[in-house]
Amino acid sequence: MDEISELGVKVLGLIIFEETLNHILEDLRNEKKQHVIDEIKYLIMKELIRPCANIETKSKSGLMFDSDMMNEYSFIITAKGLSFLEKHIKKR
Repeated sequence: MDEISELGVKVLGLIIFEETLNHILEDLRNEKKQHVIDEIKYLIMKELIRPCANIETKSKSGLMFDSDMMNEYSFIITAKGLSFLEKHIKKR
């Protein structure tokens, strides 16, 4: 698996339970907003996290979501992401 940045590891640690983009950005307020958003998109592409639900319509989003409207979605770690996070923590 490709290397995941420290920012990516921080994001993974924040979304073990379903979280909105705004909550993730609030927890990572010392990071640039666009860097966090880009990292979330990368983690989705690597199937380490997935969009969980559209918070506006309360509908589950499945694999499809509008990446231009990420603030309308919640996100959650996948089994693959959880496995990666566990291995990363054990390395420390």
